This record gives sequence, C-alpha cells and structure tokens, in this order.
Amino acid sequence: MAHVHVSAFLLLLMVPVSHCQSDIRKPPIVLTPTSTTVLYFSENKNVMVNCTANGIPQPTYSWLKNKTAIAPGGTVTYDSTTGSLLIPKFTVNEEGTYICSPRNVFTDVQGTQFPAVSWSSRVMLRQSRVGRFDSAVTVTKQVTEYDYVMLQCGNENTDVVGSNIKLNWYDVNRIGISMDGGRLFVDQKGNLHFTYTLVKDQLSYYCGISVEGESFIRLGTKNDVFVNAKPSGPTAVKVQFQYSNSKIKALRFSSVKLECVFSGYDPVSPNIPVVQWKYDSGAVITSNNKYTVFPDSRILMITGLDESDERNYLCSASNSAGQASSTVFLNITSGPIFVNGAPTDQTVPDDSNVSFNCETRSASGENPPAPPTWFINGNKMGGQNNPSKFGLSNNNVTLNIYNARKETDIMCVQCEVANDIDTVLANACLNVILPIKILNNPTLLKEIRYRDSIDLTVTASTDPSMTLLYSWECNNKTYTGANSCPYVIYNSNTGQAYINTSTLTEEQYGTIGGLYRKNIYNQYELKMVDFYVRLLDRQASTAGAGLDPWIIGLIIGLLLLLIVILIIIFVICRKKQEGD
Repeated sequence: MAHVHVSAFLLLLMVPVSHCQSDIRKPPIVLTPTSTTVLYFSENKNVMVNCTANGIPQPTYSWLKNKTAIAPGGTVTYDSTTGSLLIPKFTVNEEGTYICSPRNVFTDVQGTQFPAVSWSSRVMLRQSRVGRFDSAVTVTKQVTEYDYVMLQCGNENTDVVGSNIKLNWYDVNRIGISMDGGRLFVDQKGNLHFTYTLVKDQLSYYCGISVEGESFIRLGTKNDVFVNAKPSGPTAVKVQFQYSNSKIKALRFSSVKLECVFSGYDPVSPNIPVVQWKYDSGAVITSNNKYTVFPDSRILMITGLDESDERNYLCSASNSAGQASSTVFLNITSGPIFVNGAPTDQTVPDDSNVSFNCETRSASGENPPAPPTWFINGNKMGGQNNPSKFGLSNNNVTLNIYNARKETDIMCVQCEVANDIDTVLANACLNVILPIKILNNPTLLKEIRYRDSIDLTVTASTDPSMTLLYSWECNNKTYTGANSCPYVIYNSNTGQAYINTSTLTEEQYGTIGGLYRKNIYNQYELKMVDFYVRLLDRQASTAGAGLDPWIIGLIIGLLLLLIVILIIIFVICRKKQEGD
C-alpha cells in the first residue's frame, strides 16, 4: 500500500461560502494620518486636518487634544462623520498634540454594546511666529584688516517656530549682506563669520529671522564693525580653527549639517582656506548619496542617519601660510525605537489567546525607555480591567488578551513609551472571527467493496467575512481547486465528493485504499479532516493513500517498547527464581 506524505505545501483556491452580511465585524483601522506629523500655520489661519478610517460598521470620529477629548462648543471642532478637525482661526491657544479617534460599536445578543476605539498617529499643530529679540545695546567690533571676526545673532531666547526658519544678516536698509564668494559665512545658530575682514566690511549689521508663511523679517541687535586698514598691505595670514558645531545632536533617519570654520587669508586665489573633511579613520569624504560637501566646504551634510554615523569627523584647512584641523563629534539620538516593530493589527479565531508586544530601546549609549503604558480602546489600563481577560507581562512590554470572543472582544489597544528624547505612540486593533466549523465530517474509517460507492463529502462554515479554501492530500500530492485525489468525483462549488467503484477497473479499485486528507482553511486558521478507506474484499492494497510514516514509526516504537518490557520482566523473574 502506498504511503501518503501529508506535509506538502498548501496551495490556495478561493471557494465562496454564503455570507451573513449583518454579522461581519471589523474594528476601525486608521488610514490617515499614520505617521507623526508637525504642521505649522500662520495666526488666524483657517485649519482643517483630515482623518480617515475603515471598519464595519463604518466608524464615527472624535479628536483628542493633548490626550483629552475635545468638548463641543469650543474654538476647535470636528465632523464626526467625515473625521475632519476644524479650527476657524488658529492661534497659539490651539497649539497642541492632536489624535484622531475613530470608533465603531458592536452589540451582543443581549443588546450590550462594546465599542472599539482606535487612535491615529500624533498630529502636532504649531503657530508660525518669530518673537522679539532680547533688547540689548549696540555691539561694537573693532578689528584690523584681514583679521577674523564673528558677530553673534543673539537669538538664543527668541521664540521662533516654523517649518523653514531662515537666518540672514542685513544692513541698515534691510538689504541682505553678500557672502562675498564664501568669505562670509552664517552658521546654523545665525552667527556671522568673517574669514578675514576688509575695509569695505565697516558697516552696521543686523541678524534677521524669518519663517515660511510669514511675510516679515525680525531684526535683532545692531552690530557695528570698524575695520582699520593694514598699513603694510595684504600678506598671508595663517589658517586658524575658529568654530564648529561639535556635539550636535541629530535624530535617526534625519539629516544633519556639520560645520567647521577656519580663519586666514591667502593672497593667492581662492584667498579663503580650503577645507577638507575626513572620517575618523583618516579617509577623505567626498560627495555621494549619503554625504554632501558644500561648495565652500565648511559644511558636510549627512543624510539617512543611523547609529553607525555617531563618531568624530575630521575637518582640516590650509593655505600658503600653514594649516590647522579640528574634530566634529556627531551624536545620534532617538526617541524609543521599536525592537521588532510596533504592535500590529491581528485577526484571530474565536476563543484565541492574543499578545501585543511593545518592546523598545533607546539609541546606543542613552538611557533606556520607561516601561510602556497601555490603553484599551483609548482608556488607560488599570484596576477596571478584568484580570481574567487582560494581563501584562515582561515588565509591561506584552499585553495579553485571553479567550478573545467575537461577541465582546473586538477592540483596539495603544501603547505609549517615553525616553529622555521623545515619546512614541502605537495603535493596533484586534479582530475576532468565528472559527472554522466542520458541519459534515465523514467517519474515520470508510469500508467499501468493489462496485460500491463511498461518500467523502466534508462541509464547513466560517466567519461571514472570510472565504473558505480547500485542498486534498493523497498519494504524496496536494490537489487544489476543482482537482482532487484520483477517482474522487469532486464538486468544488458544493463540496460534494465521492468514489463510485462501479466505474473503475479492478486494478484501479485496488489502488484507492488508504489515508485521505481534506484541508479546510482561511487566512487565519486551518482544519484537517482525515479518513481511511479500507477495501473489504482485498487482503492488502497498493493504496492510493497509505499510512503516514509517523504512524508506522509509532507502531514499530510501541512494539520495541513491548519487547523491552517483556525482556525486563523475564530477567526479574529469573533472578527471583535463582534467589529462591
């Protein structure tokens, strides 16, 4: 009798089953926004932020501001049907962190309602603005021609908020100062560097700040520069290191600009020091997809940052009078990083145990995150939660839900984790479906004689939101769709299956004995139905489906165990007889 190898990979063919539309349930899955977003708006701007979700029944919407439900009648409203957040005249009073919260409600047979509440990613709303500079007296700088000088912007305490903050310098007529072919340079703090000064630099200077979306430029303190002509005329001035933004912090996956400023003058073009960037290994850095050396070479931009980019970068400069160098340390930082990804949506059969994991870490060398805080349908977990239904383990990293039921336990969960840098929020929904139920299960043993017929029909039901899939296994092969085992007449639409031996030759009949398996499955569950066909009028069969190798191995193992036991009993009895 041939053996059936039942480990073949299952191929899928969709076979529709009747759906009960009224019992299809799906929790609210957020479509937008799905990533943390910061939006800037001008004062009194009309603001609308969209939120969309799908689910069955169709979700309704509400919004939270700083994790507090937005009450009706205020300056911030929302459309519970479309999900849009509306602010007619945006001001600093409306600044905050907003979360869209779609929900739908399910009712059990007793009429009790069970909501499923989801959270979107955070949307941070900010008003674009440039506050006033600290009042200060005029700053005076007096230098000799070809000396280095730096003018501070003085914006350390200025309230500046915007998507594209621009720092430039202006003269008394509010005309932008020329960078004079790279001789002047404005760093990211807004400070103005003169690689070397010329008599023509004797002016009044004002640091100016503007942000995208605002039409004005805020000017800071007046800086008067007086330049004394050098009597001896231009001579080479040795390169000296003056400034860098060493120890700058940058977030993973973001971009950063490293800055390195040298002073010095060379009568030979290009007059300003030539800067070169190197890795800490000493290899020269050139522009490519990750690194960009700016034309004046004072800036090295690095994109797509990861923790391996945290290191010292060397900058050096030279001219005909000498050379100098320095290091710029880049510190890569991050909010909590999900170790194996954020919690994800899950669909499980009824009465399953479910776990959601919220394991995070900080960037290398930084303090670890605090344990997660969990929310169930937007409500913080606490004593109100049934301990036989919900449990936390692994230092709050894992949320366990026990015996999830379709009738009561379709829900969404949220986890929030903070470290010294930032806070991350993740949302995941749990959908529970009815399990696959075998409605018509043939007896395990099917006995048949030549010219008879046997019924191999297996029917099943599943959740109305699912489609059942079927396959057959026999003769070490898997059959899908309308195909089935040899000599099995199978209707893939109705599921009816049988063997009519009256249409077979005796030789064909002799091959049909053995083990048959029908697989019934959907995306989330698999049921296997096995039955054995015995030919009553044959001593043995080279069957179309033989015993599994593991069954044969089990029988052999049991026989060997029985032999060992008999031997042990025989030895014990012999020793007792010898002792007597």
